[in-house]
Amino acid sequence: MTTTQAARSAFIGNLTAMATGSYLRPADREFWEPPYPQSVVREATAIVDHLIAAIASVGQHSPEQLRELVELPAEQSDGSPDPLTIAICAIVDPDLARLKALSAEHEDAVLDCEEQSDLMDVLASAAKEAGADPAAVLAHATQVLDDE
Repeated sequence: MTTTQAARSAFIGNLTAMATGSYLRPADREFWEPPYPQSVVREATAIVDHLIAAIASVGQHSPEQLRELVELPAEQSDGSPDPLTIAICAIVDPDLARLKALSAEHEDAVLDCEEQSDLMDVLASAAKEAGADPAAVLAHATQVLDDE
């Protein structure tokens, strides 16, 4: 199992636990209501799987293809992210927006603090496996998720 697969499993596992209450003792479930239905876990899983696949596919492009994809000049200034990192930041935006919208439909429970941390683990791992700068991808994702 790759680091990304393990991070994905942790993210989905936490969502499932929240939807099913499996983390609760039976006596504690008497008056408990799930923050979202199990169908939300399936939807979030599809989004995260697409996000992971998109990151992996971007990692298979040459630097020249990436420069064209994200319209970068041939010369970059020092300190700016590499073309792969910039392309990954661009490619994750739609899926992050979908996850954010899904969470908003359920009083932000899908991307609560722990779940958002787990999602960041998925992104960092997938970015690293693709050869991008995980810190830059996480900074971008945090900005996207925090924007109102």
